Amino acid sequence: ESEVELPVSTDLLDVTDGNFEEMLGEHEALVLALRYPWCTRCQQQDKAFVEAARMVSGEGVGFAIVDVREEKVLGRRFQASCSCRVLLFKGDEPSTDPYPLTIPMNMGESG
Repeated sequence: ESEVELPVSTDLLDVTDGNFEEMLGEHEALVLALRYPWCTRCQQQDKAFVEAARMVSGEGVGFAIVDVREEKVLGRRFQASCSCRVLLFKGDEPSTDPYPLTIPMNMGESG
């Protein structure tokens, strides 16, 4: 079985179950993409997600792609599935009630 890697970008945070609440407290908002690296639909969304992170970098909003194979607790907590769940957490609201988001797949494409 070949290893499938998550995208890497300086605009993405390393969020784990152990630092989730801390990262949320450090940002006005936190956007998490909970995904399985082998999921084709998730892979298609990666480019748009990284572009969104780049566009708002430094604006108080943190972006992270979470590999739910490794971060099982976060995956279960926020009901990750192969539907590429993207959630917005506001820093001043309880982390138990995130907002679901949709990232347009064609974001960043010229046309």
